[in-house]
Amino acid sequence: TGAKITGRQSRYNIGFLDVQTDDVDEIGLSGQNLLAARVSRDFWKQSYVGGVFTRGNPSGLGDNTLIGADARFATSSFRGNKNLSLSLFAFRTDDEFSSTVDYAGGFSIDYPNDRWFANLSWKQIGENFNPALGFVPRTGIRKTNAMFMFRPRPEKSGIRQITFHAFPELITNLDNRVDNWRVDISPFEVEFNSGDMFEIQITPEFERLPFPFPISRDVTVPAGSYQFARYGVSVESATKRPWVVNFEANFGGFYDGTRRDLEFELIVKPSHHLLLGLGAERADVDLKAGKFFTQIFSLQAGYNFTPNISWANLVQYDNESRILGFQTRFRWILKPGNDLF
Repeated sequence: TGAKITGRQSRYNIGFLDVQTDDVDEIGLSGQNLLAARVSRDFWKQSYVGGVFTRGNPSGLGDNTLIGADARFATSSFRGNKNLSLSLFAFRTDDEFSSTVDYAGGFSIDYPNDRWFANLSWKQIGENFNPALGFVPRTGIRKTNAMFMFRPRPEKSGIRQITFHAFPELITNLDNRVDNWRVDISPFEVEFNSGDMFEIQITPEFERLPFPFPISRDVTVPAGSYQFARYGVSVESATKRPWVVNFEANFGGFYDGTRRDLEFELIVKPSHHLLLGLGAERADVDLKAGKFFTQIFSLQAGYNFTPNISWANLVQYDNESRILGFQTRFRWILKPGNDLF
């Protein structure tokens, strides 16, 4: 059982959810009270400051609380008509089971504009940071990300926009030892007025494995430090066409060996109502510990009876799980905002 309150009053945004769970006798888990609350206040035209609070632990391993604050300061009139924003956040968790208190915090600076796009973000997550009602993928790290994009519009030769980008990422532990870094580079990406796209990718990276990594049933990557680079090319045709073809190929180093990835998708639209598609992905990996491959095959079919009634189907098989999966979904938009699935 539970209660939820959401809404907006003046310039305040409010969200409140409180749930009481039942006992689960089969595993000896007693009922838990779980609370999540969020309040923020808008100011200026595009900025806000807010706070969040959670209490409870679904696992039943003692109490757990999180309290935090975040803010965004933004403008769309920097240097006349440019966008610029600064985001900040700080959180604190207190976990009863482990008797630990720890913190997480960070910032992000964004310059998201058409010709030039730039971003710099940094975060630190404590080793014992534990939001029981949330999710944190990795603790005990400092992570820095940046994005740099130059996107001119030549307005000739049928070209809509050309993009050159670099996305560097650096992850260290709390003693500033480098654990991971990578740079996603696109020396050339072009989008045509037709909607077709072509891109070249280069990705050098480094990863430190503190423990052996079982990457497949019979192959394990030993612990150690690995540096390698991968290269790729992708082609996408415009979705407005009666047929759509997407192709991507990547190759290069992979830990202490090599890896080649191929991906292909074909979508055919015989009419405005019917869509048929097939796709295939394959990765061939050759490491010192052995060779293996993975592949996925998929089929899709969709039919739009009317603009508000549709039926979508997907069949997929992969050689790792060796399971043939099927998904079907019927959707009826009764009116905007009200859907039946």
